Formats: sequence, C-alpha cells, structure tokens
Amino acid sequence: MRICSEGVMMRELKFEITFKSPIILQAASNTQGKMNLLDFIPGSAFLGMVASRYNEFSDPFKIFHSGAVKFCDASPIKDGKEFFKIPLSYFHEKLDSSKIYNHHLLCKYNANDRDKFEDFIQLKQMRSGYINDENEQLSFVYDFSQKSAYDKKARRSKDSQMYGYEAFRAGQKWKFGVKFDESVSQNEIDLVKETLECSTRLGKSKSAEYGAVKIEFIGEQKDENKNFTPPEKYTFIYAKSRLALTDENGNPSYDVKYILPNLSQNNIDYGKTQIRVSQFTPYNGTRATKDYERICINKGSVIALKDLSSEQIAGLKNGVGAYLSEGFGEVLINPLFLSGGDEKDRAISFKNDEIDEPASVKVEIKSDLANFLSKKEKDRAQTLTIAEDVAKFIDANKSKFSDISNSQWGAIRSICRDVATNDSVLDDKEAKISNQTAEEKDKNIAGQISKFIRNGVRKANWDCEKETGNGHVLLKAIKESKNPLKFTLLLSMQMPKATGEKR
Repeated sequence: MRICSEGVMMRELKFEITFKSPIILQAASNTQGKMNLLDFIPGSAFLGMVASRYNEFSDPFKIFHSGAVKFCDASPIKDGKEFFKIPLSYFHEKLDSSKIYNHHLLCKYNANDRDKFEDFIQLKQMRSGYINDENEQLSFVYDFSQKSAYDKKARRSKDSQMYGYEAFRAGQKWKFGVKFDESVSQNEIDLVKETLECSTRLGKSKSAEYGAVKIEFIGEQKDENKNFTPPEKYTFIYAKSRLALTDENGNPSYDVKYILPNLSQNNIDYGKTQIRVSQFTPYNGTRATKDYERICINKGSVIALKDLSSEQIAGLKNGVGAYLSEGFGEVLINPLFLSGGDEKDRAISFKNDEIDEPASVKVEIKSDLANFLSKKEKDRAQTLTIAEDVAKFIDANKSKFSDISNSQWGAIRSICRDVATNDSVLDDKEAKISNQTAEEKDKNIAGQISKFIRNGVRKANWDCEKETGNGHVLLKAIKESKNPLKFTLLLSMQMPKATGEKR
C-alpha cells in the first residue's frame, strides 16, 4: 500500500520483465533516418499491452484516461537492486570520470559562501548510465544489426533501403509498477494483472526476431528510497520519469516553475537546476495515426526548489504534469544519491562500473554443421593467437635477424611444410620417425630447425653457441610456443618483411 498526502489510498502492484530476445525501443515513431533509442522502458508500453483488451473493462475511461491507474516506467535491476538514471547534476572533471560531484552542492547558497567551482579546471556533465543507492553504476551494451528491405518482385534487397537496428540484449531484467486508485475495483485490477502476465511482446519489429519478453507479478511492494536533508531549506527534485509540464493555459512548457501550481520565482533556483529536454510524437495503433507532439523534461533531471510548504511537498509525491497514466510525472524528493560530492576532496566514487553482459547459455553441439563451425571458430582463434605471438617476437627481435638472408627463411619454410605434409622425418641421428601425430610434429619441428641452423652452410650467421645468439633465441621461442609448427611457419614468412629484405 502507498498512502498519498491527500489521503488517497493507492495500491501498487510490482512486476518483473525479462528480455528473452533483443528488444528495440525507439525514442520516436519515425521509420526513416537515424533511429534514436530509449534507454528505458516507458510506462506507455505497458499501458498499450493492457489497452489491447480495452473493451473488456467496465469503465475504460477510468483505467486509461483518468489517472486512476498509473503505468510506471520500468527500471533496470541487477542482483535484486534497482538502478536509477544518472542524475544530470552529476559532473566530473574532464578526462577523469572516477570522481563525481553534485552540481547543486558546489554552488553558493548565500553571499557568505565560497563558489566551489573555482577548485576545478573544467567540469563535464554525465548523461548516460544508471546508478543505485550504493553508488554502483550500470551501463548497457547494445547489439547492432544491419537490415535491408526486400523486393518481392525482383527477389532481392531493395535499392537504397538499408537500415540498422540497435537493441537491448537478451537476458536483462527490469522492474515496474502499476498504481491503482482506491476507486478501481478488484475485478479491473485482476484484469490488468492477468493481461500483463500474458503479454509476451515488446518494442519494435515484434514480428521478426525481436521483442520476446516474460512478465511476472512479484507482489505488492513499497519502494524504500533513502533520503537526505538538504541545506538552507532546499528541496531537490529528481525526475524518475519524464515530466510533461503545462502552463496556466494548458500549453506544454519546459519551464520548471509549472512543476507545482502557484510557485513563485523565489521558490525556484535555476542556477542549481540541471535539466535536458526532448520532444516526440507518439503513434496510436488503435486509431492508426499520430497524436500531438509532446515536449518533456527528461529522466534524470534535477530541479532545485526552496521554501516549499509541507502541502507542496506532499503534492509532488502524487506526480507532476500531464500523462500520469503513461508513467510521466514520477519524482523522488531529496534522494540520497544527490547528497554527495559537495567538495573536491569529498567526491562520489562508483564501486564498480557493471557492464550489462548478454546471458550466455552453453548449448550442446549435436549436428555435423555445428561441429564444423565450432572447429572453424577454434582454428580462427588459434590463428589470431599465433599471429599476435609472432608480431610480439618480431617487434622484440627483428634487429637481431637483420643478417639472416631471405633464402635462409625460405629454407625454414620448406622444413615446416615438409614436417606438416610428410608422415615421416629424420631426427638428429638420421633415424626415421614415422606416422607422426600433430602433437609429435609440433614437438619435432624445433629439432628439425635446430639441425638446419647448426649444420647448414650459414650456421655462423645463426650463432647457436651463444645464449644471446640468433639461433638460440629462435629455438627458445619455438619450444615455448603453444603451436610450434604454425608459429615457425608464420615467423619465417613475416620476418623477411620486417627486416626489409625483398623476397
């Protein structure tokens, strides 16, 4: 249960949503040009799920238009912890994002205070990511895929119809709530709950490979957010969702003075306020048309008010502005994460920067094709490792091999190919070794190279008798390599190029 300041009882049902496939959440309804993404799930998405059964409600107006039911935005969760959009009051010194400061706490509060901005060279605003009350940070990594429209007549991709999608990765978990006024009947609440639990699609391209979700009811819970007491009778408002403010004539406005009715200029400190704004045009699927353009103050904005009465503070808790049914207008008052970073030597430090990683599930390989592709991937990774080892060896030793001729490296390549293709070779004592496995060939290659550089006509150039000699350095690298044969072959191909000789 949650009791509003005006004595209105509101029940809040909590749900958890899990992404079973990548999810695309567009910030606008345009279908051409750059596709801007939302980094949160808006409450309107859940309202739309329930609105699919619009005519089954006894009073649809109350459920979807009156504000008696509020479909809140979803917040990401990790290890059971809820994360909030990075406050726009968070700043860090340029080129050093390890120490965070709250902009509104660095400002002067009266004429006798010192301007703390003088302690910094240049501050930069943080605008992406999420945090929680324990100073843990969460960042998202998106998957990008290139697409093309299809020409059915020509049976090929359409010309000039390439586009790309960025999507949230599968496996992420989010939490959202639905709030009900006491006037909403239990039957209507049960219908909302049932509809959400049965909903399995979210976002754009739901008929393709995107949009699969699972929604579970997790109970009636009360959010316990930690608060702090600001100085000088200030109240800091954190926009947990977007705010759609309207002026006295009902027109949309960006001016934060309309966050509450009858606010005076003395109640607002614009210097300590940090907001960002946006506009979008929602699309109504039922009417198959776009609604009026909306302008709003973005999530994470921080508004500084002062000398508020208890009634005004209570009014903020009920939500501000328009479109409350779609999750707009939800705020936090003096949340704890707005309290730190008030001095240069008292910065906020994040405990870790958790990067959202895709859920990995080990799949048993059963088909021949899967085995083939798995082997190709292992070979590719092995080749890349060998190439890196060869590059490191050349960088460290190319000056030592400047006197080794191209023909010497060519002879080493021939030895490698002979060992790789023949089933039998001669060891140091001229005895034949037959039916070699790949492991035996890897072990034997060092001996074959040793025999060549110690007994060849150019053995003086290799200087194998000294530990610092070219031959000793080469043989040591071959023996220490995880794939001696491939390492030696690639090295014999690349070293002549590195030493500047023409092949």
